[in-house]
Amino acid sequence: VDSGDGDDYVYIKGSINNSQVLLCEGNDHLYIDSAGLQNMLNGSSILDGGANDLIDFDRGELGDILSLGHDPASAVSGTNALGGISSTNTKGFETLHLDLDDGSADSLSLDKILDTLSNKGFSGDNAFKGLVLTGDEFDTVDMGSLNAAQSGSGITLDGFDGITFERYTLDNGAETYEFFVQTGMI
Repeated sequence: VDSGDGDDYVYIKGSINNSQVLLCEGNDHLYIDSAGLQNMLNGSSILDGGANDLIDFDRGELGDILSLGHDPASAVSGTNALGGISSTNTKGFETLHLDLDDGSADSLSLDKILDTLSNKGFSGDNAFKGLVLTGDEFDTVDMGSLNAAQSGSGITLDGFDGITFERYTLDNGAETYEFFVQTGMI
């Protein structure tokens, strides 16, 4: 799959084993449902967001976004955590979106998410700069022991029409992250 130039939205559902997904120029959004992600990463697939893209968190511009559907988004431990993405099969995305919206009650721990990202090699040049969490009225996010400072509320983001977010900034000593959590989840 090659999105070509421009701002693109690519939704992958189903099996595309041994594939490469390349997002080119522009701020692109790749959404992979749970079955699609598991099937892709069991082969020799590569997810590539392309070159560094425009990020302006103050204006809601998130660069290239990798969105994970409910099942991989809610699994934050073990070998298949976050659907099996790692720095060896995923690169070039500025923002990671975890979508918990499925009608069930889920609780995510930001501590565990950050630990998992670090363990999977997403640090330094490979780190996601932004993290977006969405869900439904049953879902919650636990900040745990993180000392994240809220830096805004009622924020809108490109690619997330009709949803407002609370913004948090966290510097864990190794990376600085911008978190956008759907209003009502914390």
